[in-house]
Amino acid sequence: MTDARRGSASRRTTTAIAVAVVAVVGVTAGVALVVGATGTGNGANPRDAAVAGSSAADLPPSTLEDFACARASKVFTGEPPLPDEAEQQEIVEAVEARGWTWVRHVATTALGVVALVDDPDGDADHTVDEADERARELRRLGVAHVSEWDPSGVDVGLDAAAQARQVVQWRLDPVVRELRRKTRGLAGDAGLALWHAAGAVLVQWKAPVPAEVEALAGIRPDGVRVVVEPVPYSQADVDAAQHRLRSWLRRSGRDHAWTSASACADGSGIVVGMEPPLEDRSALQAELAEAAGMPVLVVPEEAPVPAVMLVPTPGS
Repeated sequence: MTDARRGSASRRTTTAIAVAVVAVVGVTAGVALVVGATGTGNGANPRDAAVAGSSAADLPPSTLEDFACARASKVFTGEPPLPDEAEQQEIVEAVEARGWTWVRHVATTALGVVALVDDPDGDADHTVDEADERARELRRLGVAHVSEWDPSGVDVGLDAAAQARQVVQWRLDPVVRELRRKTRGLAGDAGLALWHAAGAVLVQWKAPVPAEVEALAGIRPDGVRVVVEPVPYSQADVDAAQHRLRSWLRRSGRDHAWTSASACADGSGIVVGMEPPLEDRSALQAELAEAAGMPVLVVPEEAPVPAVMLVPTPGS
């Protein structure tokens, strides 16, 4: 699963500037001197416009105490069944039985069997021409997707299984672009996520979901499934809540203690990192939820380590 999902995560960043005289042979050795460290605010640009939403005071008494802030959508709670699993396995075995040395990997996926083949040209573009006889042979056996094997991928952690998953992602990416185009301008967007194991794209939308978004759900002609999930808050709600939270932290003199703020994966609120120790987390959560206007989960999180920049001196 790839979370291309919920947008801006606010993070307090700390930058330390260090001036150093870099020692080389024949040059007097120097020392690094830290000049200063300053907090520069969050790394995102939340919209300043307030978005109407529930106040934490309006939530049921048990809501804040029980709030867990899911780190994954409930849609992703189980491994989806592989479509036509027995048939796909027969195709894999048929390809392997041929003993073709140019087939580097063949695997079942949610979008059909994927085969990775050697690249005779060395162009590393990962595409196989439809007229390529190897692709035609594989497709006659039932292989759905033929792509080039990238031998350099192993050096960066892309083994055969990872490259097969990448082929699935290449089929999902244009669907994401199409969904964004079709929903552009509609209020309530809460983000998108890729579900590789299901060959699916998750669309999260603030409830009630408009009919034109609901209509996007289902299995497309290309086999990609679109799942529409209603959630309590949109990305605009979350951005506005982050902005209100930052303002409240500054006014209350606690801006130095927070480290990050981001949306819960199920659109139910936000999770806020605060420097430990947290003496009364329940009370702090209630305060932050009231300030943000939505449920907040507080977690202990250390502040970012200051970055040190070495500036070489002339002649170094």
